Parts: sequence; C-alpha cells; structure tokens
Amino acid sequence: MRELMRRAIEGAGFLVLESANAQQLEVALRTRLFAAAPRALLVVSATLVVTAGHLLSSLCRQRAAGNLSLPHVVLTCEFGALAETPSTDLAGCIPEGMLEKPFDFALLQGIAHRCGTSPAGVQRLEVNAR
Repeated sequence: MRELMRRAIEGAGFLVLESANAQQLEVALRTRLFAAAPRALLVVSATLVVTAGHLLSSLCRQRAAGNLSLPHVVLTCEFGALAETPSTDLAGCIPEGMLEKPFDFALLQGIAHRCGTSPAGVQRLEVNAR
C-alpha cells in the first residue's frame, strides 16, 4: 500500500519522504529540502497527529516565519475508524480531508494535484507519515 501511495503522490509531482513515528517525522520535517520547499503536502496518520501535533504547529510557525505557504494536510485512518477518529487541531495548516484505508489513490492523487497546482510555487514536497 505504501508503494501505491508513493506512486500516486509522486505522480502529482511531489517528492516523498516517509516516517513511521514521531521521531522520524520530526527528522523529515527538519531536512533542508523540506525547509526550502515552497509547497508542502503532508499525508499523516490521524493517530500520529494525536502524539505529534506539536510538530505540525511548529512547522506552520516555521513556514510562516520563512514566508512559505502553509502546509496542506491529509489525515489517514484505519478502515472502519473514520467515525471514531477524534478531531485534531491542525492550527496553521490547511486541512485537505481524511482518507480511510483502503485508500482511494485516485482521490489522493487528485488532492495532491490540486495542492501542487494552487498558486505559490513550482517546487513541491510531500511527507508521508504512517
């Protein structure tokens, strides 16, 4: 499934960085490539956001201070968990929706394409946090 997600996002013109936990997400968000990208789309597990929401808030402040566009965020959840997924505070981010496993890759690619073509830059980067 990760490979299909990667292909869908890369097909929309994004570079994909992956992380399996909050520590890896923090490292990915600090990379030079990510810090310089004028566009950011994060596909993040809703459960990871519960424990790593502070990373998104920090990222939003950092991007705003650097005059970069706010990151777009797509949340993911397990099959059957959509109704029970707690709402998360994505303050400073642009929420793009929630996807439930198994993912509709065409929908994911459409969201990525929309985020990548909205006016604000050519270089784009995506972080895929599971």
